[in-house]
Amino acid sequence: MSGGARVRRYVCIDFEMSDLSAHMRRTVHGISSEIIQIGAVMLDERYNLLGSFDLFVHPQYSQITPIIQRLTGITAADIADAKTFITAMEQYLAWRERCAGGPGAEVLTFSWSRSDYTQLSKELAVKAAGRADLRCALDNFVDLQKTFGALLGAGKAVSLDAAAQFSHVTFTGKHHSAVADAYNTACILHKICC
Repeated sequence: MSGGARVRRYVCIDFEMSDLSAHMRRTVHGISSEIIQIGAVMLDERYNLLGSFDLFVHPQYSQITPIIQRLTGITAADIADAKTFITAMEQYLAWRERCAGGPGAEVLTFSWSRSDYTQLSKELAVKAAGRADLRCALDNFVDLQKTFGALLGAGKAVSLDAAAQFSHVTFTGKHHSAVADAYNTACILHKICC
């Protein structure tokens, strides 16, 4: 790199979540669900795949319900020995920096809907209030669903599956797997930008 130019990288991220029970929602203020899986893929400046990240997260206040298990395929056994939210975020951010080529890279983060940003922001506030170093995960966050909808002139939110079909992207992996949803979001980003 000459002239101090910064390398630009793109991360597409997705979270799978479990809901707090009604009792826990009255007890724990600030969140109604918890991240149970983090999936992310890193793209280079030409939107080519550099690497992926997939990690289960042990929820502190919720359990895997039959509905969540059917939807995501995630079982209680999958998360039994999983990392805590804070450790998972530390590992995610270390992977992001390493995959981006070090601390000098500019990283833009894309998610399919604002809900991933909102969940992460709320969970950081509740579980990691004293960890300002983890809040950088919220920097440069883009709602690709909103951008895609604006490009189409859509009057309502477009699902990831519908966006993949419209973009002629063959959906890869299982729906509601965080890493598969992140990968398919990245494929749509590649189509939009290339």
